[in-house]
Amino acid sequence: MKGRVLLLTIMVVASHAIFSGCEREVPSFEDRTDQPEIDGYMIMGKLSDQFGNSLRDVPVVLYYDYIFVDANPPPSKTYQVTDGSKPVLVRVASRSGVPFRILFNDTVSPGPLTVEWDEKDAAGNLVPSGVYHVQYVVENVVRMSYPVTVTGRVTAVTDSLGRFTIGNENLPIGFYPVPKSASDGSRYLGNHRIVPFVTLQFLLEERRRSVYVSLTKNQIKRLDLRF
Repeated sequence: MKGRVLLLTIMVVASHAIFSGCEREVPSFEDRTDQPEIDGYMIMGKLSDQFGNSLRDVPVVLYYDYIFVDANPPPSKTYQVTDGSKPVLVRVASRSGVPFRILFNDTVSPGPLTVEWDEKDAAGNLVPSGVYHVQYVVENVVRMSYPVTVTGRVTAVTDSLGRFTIGNENLPIGFYPVPKSASDGSRYLGNHRIVPFVTLQFLLEERRRSVYVSLTKNQIKRLDLRF
């Protein structure tokens, strides 16, 4: 029996991004003795112009960096339905396990079922950068799931004081596997792991500026940026 493929939307994301004005050295706030303890990773920053004026409502795009791990096949997206009388619920959950969108909910005849996600939330908006899980649920039990790594998306916006925060939920450092392919889709490049280096791209009205940031586990990375 041929497998059924339920294709919602396929998003094509380039494996490499070109940044204008990318800076490798990032100025940061002075060390603070009252810095709160965190579990995982966090970025807290402030964005100003060259005169020290806060830059508000600036979208912050987050890109991950990777290291090759192995050439094993990527995680399967296909679930084998064994009982056609039981509905299969396919949903998307955040990295922390909170479901936020239903992709499919119906009975299907036994056989392979594949549901792909268009990387949007229930309102039709593109989700922030992060790791998400597409889950196949039968009788309230997750029978199978596959991960989706989303990168290069707006993940924060500066407030009225030019401040922004990116928390651990959107900094899945160490996550594996991230299957990658060539930009033209011609060949599979293997499974990769997310490393503790990210690129932040700021969508200013007149230009785009980027910084390359190194992260340390259980420490807040504080940035004071002037463009």
